[in-house]
Amino acid sequence: MVSEDIGMVGTNASLRVNRQTLREQYALIIKDLGPVISDNKVIHLDIPLHLNIGDLLIDWGTDFLLRDCNASCISRYSVRGLDRFMSQGTEK
Repeated sequence: MVSEDIGMVGTNASLRVNRQTLREQYALIIKDLGPVISDNKVIHLDIPLHLNIGDLLIDWGTDFLLRDCNASCISRYSVRGLDRFMSQGTEK
């Protein structure tokens, strides 16, 4: 179980406090950002493509945030793909 593995690093009490703090911070983000992007189409720029667990979790969390704000992600670009994004709609 994940909580047991994490609990090995710290005490169970500190784990509960950290989870509660993260939930409170997430609620604040939803409260502030939700009205701005709710029911809108968004483009996710600078997705992490380093294939380490931290970057993958950040990207996964962003997907959850967009879902919880009822935003529709219509496209995703990494830094390496920004030239494709910037050239859309322009003639070459």
